Amino acid sequence: GNICFVAIVIILYILAQLSAGGVDYFVSFWVNIEEFRNTSPPKNGTVEVVVRPSIDWSTETCVNIYGGLIVALFVTALLRSVLFYKLAMISSQKLHNMMFHSIIGTTMRFFDTNPSGRILNRFSKDMGAIDELLPKVILDAGQIMLSMAGSLILVAVVNPQFLILVAITGVFFILLRHVFLRSSKNIKRLEGIMRSPVFTHLNATLQGLTTIRAFGAQDILRDEFDKHQDCHTSAWFMFIAASSAFGFWLDILCFIFVGLITFSFLTFGENLGLRGGDVGLAITQSAALTGLLQWGMRQSAEVSNQLMSVERVLDYKHLPQEKQPDIPKNPPKAWPDKGEIVFNNMGLKYIETGDLCFRKI
Repeated sequence: GNICFVAIVIILYILAQLSAGGVDYFVSFWVNIEEFRNTSPPKNGTVEVVVRPSIDWSTETCVNIYGGLIVALFVTALLRSVLFYKLAMISSQKLHNMMFHSIIGTTMRFFDTNPSGRILNRFSKDMGAIDELLPKVILDAGQIMLSMAGSLILVAVVNPQFLILVAITGVFFILLRHVFLRSSKNIKRLEGIMRSPVFTHLNATLQGLTTIRAFGAQDILRDEFDKHQDCHTSAWFMFIAASSAFGFWLDILCFIFVGLITFSFLTFGENLGLRGGDVGLAITQSAALTGLLQWGMRQSAEVSNQLMSVERVLDYKHLPQEKQPDIPKNPPKAWPDKGEIVFNNMGLKYIETGDLCFRKI
């Protein structure tokens, strides 16, 4: 898409997150208003300090405002998702058309050096990942990053000291992601390499099916296919195992973070003078933040892994193109007057940098 389309999608991302953050913050503000309204004066003569909200709205007004924020969140989130998938579809079509035209016009040398399974892999698995998997993980990763920023702002409003714990936890998350990506990218690349022989073998088997049956070589071909399939599934299982281990360690860090936040409120909440709505907002946002950090790390790592498909498609962007013959624009009026082709001192070679196969024909 063009730059204006991309800018509109980014603006809708920000507006959706502002609406979501506004809903969460307004719930906390509403709880504080109701808490102050329902607080009864002390009867034993002691003085109870109750922080009065800056704005004392009625319950009906709060309900109307809350409903308006929910509607705004629904509309912006829906528009954001629709326009984003429209943008992803346009980008996917351009990548497919670019690769298709590049392969159609390339030299025959390309088809001699690249097996058919590798080419089919680009158009099937890689384009399928770009069409289906990549838009979803990019949408999730972008939404999660903005949600994390909104949660950090809300937590900082309640108690800025919690940002220290968030920063420490974030450092551990980033280190885990770095370690995971170092291995997962190579495993994903290996999985793509191991997938190509499967397509190549299947295509060759279908083309030579009559010969295979004539000589009774079905068992040999089946064993070869099983070997290729075992290599591919082994690489895929390694990727799944690495992703599961990454998620396991993220879960452990999330449990530790939420436990420390809750324990700090139970121990020091009264000394900090926090109201019930503020405490609830901080705990819910902290719990949501850890979940966002965990899922965000997974999805951002998945974006990096799925972008390998885009990289593999872009490898076919600048293929050497077949030179078009120079056809005279104004042939003789009597052309074609002779039905013959003359070869005089002609040479033939497969590639420009190679040696001549035929000389002076």
